[in-house]
Amino acid sequence: MDNFLDYYQILQVHQDAEQDVIEAAYKKLCKKYHPDLCRLPEAEARMKEINIAYEVLGDAHKRALYTPEWRRHKTFRQTPPAGSSRAIDSQRARRVMEEYFLCLSEESYPRAYELLSDTDKRNITLASFTEWQQSVREIYAVRKCIPRVIAHYDEFAVDERRRLAAKRFEIEMTEENKLTGAISRYKFHKYAVSESESRWSIYLGYRDLRHLVDQFRNMANTKDEAGVLHSFKGRRDASDAARGLLNRKGFLERAASEQYRFKRYRRPFAVAVMHIAVPDGLAANSVTAQAGHTFSKLLRAIDILGYIDDDRYAVLLAEITKESARTVVERISRHVAKELRAAFDVNVTVKYALRQYAGEELDALLATLCQRLPAKKSERKAN
Repeated sequence: MDNFLDYYQILQVHQDAEQDVIEAAYKKLCKKYHPDLCRLPEAEARMKEINIAYEVLGDAHKRALYTPEWRRHKTFRQTPPAGSSRAIDSQRARRVMEEYFLCLSEESYPRAYELLSDTDKRNITLASFTEWQQSVREIYAVRKCIPRVIAHYDEFAVDERRRLAAKRFEIEMTEENKLTGAISRYKFHKYAVSESESRWSIYLGYRDLRHLVDQFRNMANTKDEAGVLHSFKGRRDASDAARGLLNRKGFLERAASEQYRFKRYRRPFAVAVMHIAVPDGLAANSVTAQAGHTFSKLLRAIDILGYIDDDRYAVLLAEITKESARTVVERISRHVAKELRAAFDVNVTVKYALRQYAGEELDALLATLCQRLPAKKSERKAN
């Protein structure tokens, strides 16, 4: 029986992940499986595995000793026979994918264009492809790119008539936003298709690139304006000092990165506004400060939390659909209400309004969600 533990798999991180990524993954899993927060019967055992994995991967020296053993084990257990057709195809497809992103990082756009599928080259020209990539380059600089084959398709439709063998890749990307200096790490999917026995090409699937070019040109034009990206640098005005959290302005600035990621890669996220109903006679600041602390403990490292007015919090749940987000928000609401009742011995309730992001302005989305909740204290007093 094989008792080898794959610590990278346990923490759900890539073997080349940087230490801050490992730490963020560990915190995220702690919030999910800690026995005090998770009711699953296997939570305690799962938490023990997570702690053991982090003890090794969270220490640079221990990780350096563990990784060679992990590579030997992975090679022994998972590598297909050296001469198998599927293994050779995966190697060829991966080399093409790596070369494609290398060409983009070096601004060798004609060479990158040559790596595209015949279908893509019939739909888009070298000039439009180059203009697209140059517009992206004005905003983003790739720092690291790791492609991994995660699926194979014997028949993948590239147009109405043609079906080709294809590999689906998960791309782990680290890039810098040149306008803000922010470093982002995320994952997305891309395809390589086989157009002959030994030739693999990148499949984009676009028919027109004009809307993408316009989008990135507009983003670049905001760098000298008082727009959302420019406001990233106003960090002093973006926080609620009394609670150590983002204020409404800071929340919108942080959320803008998810908004652009949605528009560029269709990465889903949901936004909720949480209303803390504080009984009369109780110090509102104490209650909301305690609520903010509890929210912070329950959210993942990739989520965003902000205190937006006298009794409401805004929460952005990244990489999630509305159905899953509702389950998460309901659980968080119950937990926060329970903790506040225990801390202040009063009946504090938590209500929320939730929406899946669909491309609208974030400030307008917050306003819409707030309208679904009880009136703020200041508004009730005015009435």
